Amino acid sequence: MISAVAMVCAFVLGLVVALMGRSSFLPFTILASLYIWVVRGTPLLVQLVIIYTGLAAAGLYRFEDADFAGIVIQGAVQAAIIGLALNESAYVAEIVRSGLESVERGQHEAALSLGMTPGGAMRRVIVPQAIRIMVPHWGTPSIS
Repeated sequence: MISAVAMVCAFVLGLVVALMGRSSFLPFTILASLYIWVVRGTPLLVQLVIIYTGLAAAGLYRFEDADFAGIVIQGAVQAAIIGLALNESAYVAEIVRSGLESVERGQHEAALSLGMTPGGAMRRVIVPQAIRIMVPHWGTPSIS
């Protein structure tokens, strides 16, 4: 259950980070690149220890047991979900980025020349081709 919830959160966060990395707004691009570099450059266990014990030791946040509709979620489980989601989102962002970049630039130019908006070209031409490339990589484990 922890893995499933973390993967859904990682997928959403990874899409946001990938879109930030492709943005023309330079601070978003730098922030996304820095996030991916730091998260992929540190071991998962170190990240989990920093999230669970480091935040509590620094007095920033302490994971307490939470009760959602009669279901008690332990603090350690919450920290594990957040840590795994943050770690995996960097890998998802790279998969999305590489999938979008793998589609030839001419496809985008052709869609624009047919009168599509940039968003429409991305949604109807680029993303369907990129998904075919991205899907197999989502199924392979990236954490070693």
